[in-house]
Amino acid sequence: MSVYQNKLSTFEAEFATWLEDKKRVDKLYLMELAKWERAVNATVSPAVAPVMPIKPPYANQPVKEEIRLPLLTEDVTEVQTSGAINLEGYTKGEGGAIVTLAILGFQNASITVKKTGTGAATKYKYTSSCKMPVKVTVEVPGEGVILSETVNDKLQTSVIKSYDNQYEHQVWLIDNYDTFWAEKTERRC
Repeated sequence: MSVYQNKLSTFEAEFATWLEDKKRVDKLYLMELAKWERAVNATVSPAVAPVMPIKPPYANQPVKEEIRLPLLTEDVTEVQTSGAINLEGYTKGEGGAIVTLAILGFQNASITVKKTGTGAATKYKYTSSCKMPVKVTVEVPGEGVILSETVNDKLQTSVIKSYDNQYEHQVWLIDNYDTFWAEKTERRC
């Protein structure tokens, strides 16, 4: 293993441990805030208001020492690969159409909240929005571009979940944020 890889692996392991500890502290604190908000919403007499919990401190975050990057190679060009790619069942023809798909990426990803009700009837409804457009271009030799259209370009919105307080959603995000958005990209939103 190279010096670079060894130092990087050591830091990544220390950081992963620290991050798990941070998540644990955040989850415990958010669960305490959820209990507190339920108590506040259920309190009839403001003279005996519940005390808001204090967030505990995190452990010291590991510091990544400077690591020089390895030398990188040049990009591989189309000319270098054009003869090396073969699609079984297809042959290069003359005068055929050229279809280009440009994946424009995951866009406008957001989570919004709508609060309804008051007191013990308070609800927080969380929704997600995103889009993943693709530009389709069809070009015919001698005729030029005969189609240039962007598909899947509309913002798609879906309900995530409703909660009694805003902190339960934050607890859910700690465990599910990456998985949630990864699933959205797989389903193209």
